[in-house]
Amino acid sequence: AVSVRMTNIDIGARKIEEAARPDDLVAVYPWTCGVTFDRYYHGRAPWITVPELAQHKHHLLVQVAEKMKLGDAGFAPELERVEQVLRNGGRVWIIGGLMASPPGQPAPHLPPAPTGPSGWQSAPYINGWLIQLGALLHAHAEAIREIALPRVGPVNIFENAPPLLVAEGWH
Repeated sequence: AVSVRMTNIDIGARKIEEAARPDDLVAVYPWTCGVTFDRYYHGRAPWITVPELAQHKHHLLVQVAEKMKLGDAGFAPELERVEQVLRNGGRVWIIGGLMASPPGQPAPHLPPAPTGPSGWQSAPYINGWLIQLGALLHAHAEAIREIALPRVGPVNIFENAPPLLVAEGWH
């Protein structure tokens, strides 16, 4: 285990620092990597987690549960912010990748927790919100491209955040 790097979030953070502008936005997935990203990122572009939490010095699952209680509305402000950044000519950087619905299927509708079929399980909400973000970007961004990160050997699975993506344009 000594040879396993504990994170590669620092590498992504440096890459974003080099290229991101103040009118861009960074989205960090999963939200649990926000604490590490906060430690290493010192760039000009604002950033959020998926879902966004009130602060990033430490995270509490109860903050995610509060978002889950809102269902789709728990992630709506983040989607609106992403749309606004792209419409205004900024770019959206995604560290941790995107998810997509199967072809021909819409992004999932997330009812307020615990009324959904998974009760208080957070994974369906966190993944569902990421799929909603992916659906928005795939439907409206003019381009989504991957930014290569250097290979650093084995990385702890909980903070192995490639790929780094950047979306730009609006149509």
